[in-house]
Amino acid sequence: MKLRAILSLQTIQKLRRIAGVAGLPSDPSGNKTALIDLLCGPLSRPEAVAARLDVLTPEQREFVTALAAEGGELLETEAVDELSNGFVRPFRALLSALSEAGLVFQDSETLGADCPLVGIPDPLLRSIPVPEADRGRLRQAMKTTSIGLLRAFARDLGVLSRDTRRPFVVQAIRAHLLNPEHLKAYMNGLSEEKRVILDRTLKVDEITPEEIREGMEGTRELDEMLWKTPLFFSPGDRSRQNAAIRLATDLRQAMQAIADSQGGHLQSRPEEALKKMPQPPARVRDNTPYLLHDLATLLGLIEQRRPRLLKHGGLARAELRKTRPCCDTDPGYPEFLTLFTEASGMVHPEDGFWRLSENAVERLEGAIQIQKALLAFWQETERWNEWTATRPVSPVRRDRIDALKSLRQEVLKGLRSCPKDCWVAYSRFYRLLVESSEPFRHLAEHPATGRTLAAGGTTADELLRRMFQGALTWMGLTVLGNPDAFALPLHQEARASFRVTPPGRALLEGEATGAFQDAAPPTNPDARFVLQPNLEVLSPPDLPYARYIALFGLADLKSIDVMTRFQITREAFQRAMNRGASGDAIREFLKTNSATGLPDTVEALIEECESKHGEIEIGPASGYLTVAREALLDELYAQTRIAVCLGLRVSPTQAVLKPDTKPEALLQLLHKQGYMPRLMHAPPGKSTGYQA
Repeated sequence: MKLRAILSLQTIQKLRRIAGVAGLPSDPSGNKTALIDLLCGPLSRPEAVAARLDVLTPEQREFVTALAAEGGELLETEAVDELSNGFVRPFRALLSALSEAGLVFQDSETLGADCPLVGIPDPLLRSIPVPEADRGRLRQAMKTTSIGLLRAFARDLGVLSRDTRRPFVVQAIRAHLLNPEHLKAYMNGLSEEKRVILDRTLKVDEITPEEIREGMEGTRELDEMLWKTPLFFSPGDRSRQNAAIRLATDLRQAMQAIADSQGGHLQSRPEEALKKMPQPPARVRDNTPYLLHDLATLLGLIEQRRPRLLKHGGLARAELRKTRPCCDTDPGYPEFLTLFTEASGMVHPEDGFWRLSENAVERLEGAIQIQKALLAFWQETERWNEWTATRPVSPVRRDRIDALKSLRQEVLKGLRSCPKDCWVAYSRFYRLLVESSEPFRHLAEHPATGRTLAAGGTTADELLRRMFQGALTWMGLTVLGNPDAFALPLHQEARASFRVTPPGRALLEGEATGAFQDAAPPTNPDARFVLQPNLEVLSPPDLPYARYIALFGLADLKSIDVMTRFQITREAFQRAMNRGASGDAIREFLKTNSATGLPDTVEALIEECESKHGEIEIGPASGYLTVAREALLDELYAQTRIAVCLGLRVSPTQAVLKPDTKPEALLQLLHKQGYMPRLMHAPPGKSTGYQA
């Protein structure tokens, strides 16, 4: 507030009274400009200011001192609330007396009559003593900050209003920072380096920038806080190099109160931030009800196909993705389960082919044990990683595998800190890991946004989101809220959330409970599938796993929804008979487990396959083809596509296969031509696994 400008707003009569109080001669000519010139110099002299202060009442002196401590200028509404306890009439009487004493004035010109200012002109302000405890309050610290920086700071805080004039920006910043909840949120949103700066400044009365820099890796964060935020003031000459600084007095008190409530630390425990509930998600992805059924589907496909290689071509990805429609969102899901079945011993190689272990179906009924095994597999496996999109096939360096295993443990520790049965904002969980986990913080590099690339071109944010979208949800440890939001980087989304499931909580805390059985629908021993005349089989979701997997040996999987749909075909029956199943065994299984009996169309197909199967036998090891009748071998030689695979005819019913003929390819060719050949690697009498 400029002295000449504020005096020019006063009436000539008031100027004469001010001159009288100040002990100055008034100009009898009535020339206002001359009177202002007469007052400007003597009125602002320190001894004249001190003399006028001495004659004030205690109440008036307290008002002037408080106003000076706040920077010497306030909106009238603020002055009434803070300096006069909200009472307007006493305030106006006090203001009138002080203005006639030539100390405090009202300004209705700068912001307009609707927003009057109350202040002490700058030349007088410098001569008003302020107690040491009240020096450097937040408003005073903001007085020396440019309006551009103040607006930028208010914008970062989210409090910049439409009226961007200085008094309103200052008022908004101060009100926000002195609110304990808002101040706490502001500090929790700062980087680790900035929180260290505030903590060091809070612990001492004065500190130099050089002392703050000790032990810090860089100075950019310190320079940004000193010159771009109005949080500090310098008791001396701030322009002097390495001048001592302090936190704004009232801001320091607010920060100290928060620190005292949190055991002496500015920042609350990271776990407390997780308790703030986000908005309930619009969509939820929960894999727990499907996990066991998907595993059973995968085991059924392996038992049906009997691949030579379980991975890399033994089971086509298109086949694997049939496990469940939602797997189309991430083809890694069935591959993750495939690796698990191999690592856990649910399947094993036998005679060059992958087969189910004897206890595989029995293990599926132990739901919590399956989930425990999945969690142990994810923590220890080196064949699965989240560094890249093509996780199971990308080569990963040893140092990254070790880092990944360490990070998995840190993520599980973080999940143990999550509140029970509550949604947790993903952004808050990310911040928890940054603040509480040294390995994760080292990888993140930039905890504010996660945008800085970490090792291998993958950010910590990307790595963590892949864990949530992948293994953590696949295993049933977590449920995703607004799953589409997990596709966005941390600094672009605010809706992603998750919840630790009851069985996941039990696993994380080492409890053996029935939580997983409650989350996953149990099987029903009395459940039956529906066998229709059109050769379609409908399997209910509660069909026992032994019967469900056995269906894969007799039919082709078509789709999975509420009911799993299979289709019986000649090819499926041929595969079953090649594995040693007889027609009677197939009939018995279907009759016993079908709620609709055995339709005539299915019976006719079984009879047809029984009569034809085995007429042609291919011995891969010996390289011979044997038929049941001489005429049948004549028929095969008469077909050009088949004859090119056959060599010398060594007997009326036996021929040698050519050296370049693959038995499996010949098997498929004969099948396409309507025959039902049998490979001799699965001799009759071998257990089929079909049970009534």
